[in-house]
Amino acid sequence: MSARTPGRCEVGTTMPPSSRNARNNPLARARVNSARRVPAIHRPMPAKAAVPRTRATTTAIGSPVGKYRIDLPFEGDLERFRGAVRAALRLGAPYIRMFSYYPPEGGDIRDHRDEVIGRVSKLADYAARVAPLVTLALENESDLYGEKHEECLDVLESVDAPNLGMAFDPCNFIMAGIRPYEDAWPLLKEHVRYFHIKDATAEKVIVPAGEGVARIPDILAEAAREGIGDYLSLEPHLKVAARSHGETGPELFKVAKEALDKVLAGIG
Repeated sequence: MSARTPGRCEVGTTMPPSSRNARNNPLARARVNSARRVPAIHRPMPAKAAVPRTRATTTAIGSPVGKYRIDLPFEGDLERFRGAVRAALRLGAPYIRMFSYYPPEGGDIRDHRDEVIGRVSKLADYAARVAPLVTLALENESDLYGEKHEECLDVLESVDAPNLGMAFDPCNFIMAGIRPYEDAWPLLKEHVRYFHIKDATAEKVIVPAGEGVARIPDILAEAAREGIGDYLSLEPHLKVAARSHGETGPELFKVAKEALDKVLAGIG
């Protein structure tokens, strides 16, 4: 596993400040969420020009695919996904982060389980045809079908695609009332491809890694022993943690990185 910095949404509002911060807080790899205020998956293809200043390789496209109401036409989300695939191919990213759909307004997403599985299956099939070396990483998040560990497992096992895995976010499980290490990790660990590193207290206040109740040191120690996961995505959300946007800023990002360094040093 290796730590990496996501681009726009955590460190700053545009890529150049984020790039400077990456030099101040050096990490080996970057995830592209957006570039110069325009989502990367909607940019014309010189998108690679947004990355070289960091001297970082790109590990994932942080796409919003699946953060979309399940009752809206699939074609809009599919077009976003096609853009994410193009960006992954252009940047050489092995992963595309994705989600598992919001319910209709006032509805229960569990009533739309079959449609969720069908859409994720179609996305996995498309990626397998067009970008066979790219893996889709399903992130758990509040209010989506994959909010809790059982539903995440349902998606992963029902789609049953070799190019679909898990982006494991311990903090998001806390926000859903799930214990990450005791409950979610044993059920999902064989599907985990990389980790989102942010922590939270029992009162659901987001804090740096190791300072909350997510038991991130235990999760990462076990992952290291068992060879689980390729990357750590430092996604602290220490300043803003909104439904469609998270931000930390340069100073707090340094705090978050130092906390993660401390966790990793303790693992050895």
